[in-house]
Amino acid sequence: MGTGIGLAGFLFWLGLRFSAETKRSIEQAVHRTTDEVSKQAGERERELRTRLDDLQVTLEQRLQEHAAGQDERVALLAQEPTFENLTGLLTEANKLEAFDNGRITVHASGDPDGLALRFSWHFNPDERERPQGPHLDIEVRTQDEVKSPTRRRVITLEWLPSESAVDVAEKVVARLREAGLWQGRESLDWQLALKNLQQSINVGMAARRRDGGAWPLTGSLVELVGDDWAITTNGLVCRSRNFSVAGGRLDRKLPFPQSGPDWADPDEWYRVVSRARTVFPRTYEVPQPGQGTWRPWVG
Repeated sequence: MGTGIGLAGFLFWLGLRFSAETKRSIEQAVHRTTDEVSKQAGERERELRTRLDDLQVTLEQRLQEHAAGQDERVALLAQEPTFENLTGLLTEANKLEAFDNGRITVHASGDPDGLALRFSWHFNPDERERPQGPHLDIEVRTQDEVKSPTRRRVITLEWLPSESAVDVAEKVVARLREAGLWQGRESLDWQLALKNLQQSINVGMAARRRDGGAWPLTGSLVELVGDDWAITTNGLVCRSRNFSVAGGRLDRKLPFPQSGPDWADPDEWYRVVSRARTVFPRTYEVPQPGQGTWRPWVG
């Protein structure tokens, strides 16, 4: 009987020892598993972080490459001002909402108060007079419109895909003659108009991309005036002075703001504000039944 009790005690002790060793083994295994899981999780986190960092780098590279491609096409426009090159750039500008509803006005005369042209690359799904699809329309703006925006003489024409830049210049001259506005060669500087158009595309897209050194524009570009001023859908901006005037203060229904900043040339101030007052207050054309609405072409 004593032997039985001793054997039972030994077995009990052995069971306790076995249980303790098993428990330690399980705990060690759990610790090892936890460490491995933590290590693997850390490795996965580092890999994910690396992939995200690579993704950001790749994205920035692509954006830079895309912007560089746009800039190259802008530079090419000076050498080859074709319908295809111009409308390709205007499509890119419209995607960025760089211009006011797909329209940009450029100065087109040696006289700083002379002729201006408004280029529109747009489409109207409800138009019936011309083939469906986008159209590159040009509207002539005279000094009379600047002096009295409500008394507007509308002169418009279309730059067709088959026409060269010279062909379009001849059409503009013909329309000016028909309207009695042709005063000789000084009336239209077509080369200056295309140069200003190229500059406007460059400034508008760079501002929307927030390129380093870009003009500090808010809103979409309406017109560049001189070398330092821009009219946007939000108001007036002077690049070199970091100066701006809200559009509400340029309302043509309000008295003309005769005095500008102390550093502003009085003649230039008058010219810039006069042009801006043709834009404000902002008005939106209400389409007549069946006419639809013109929209910027984005491809």
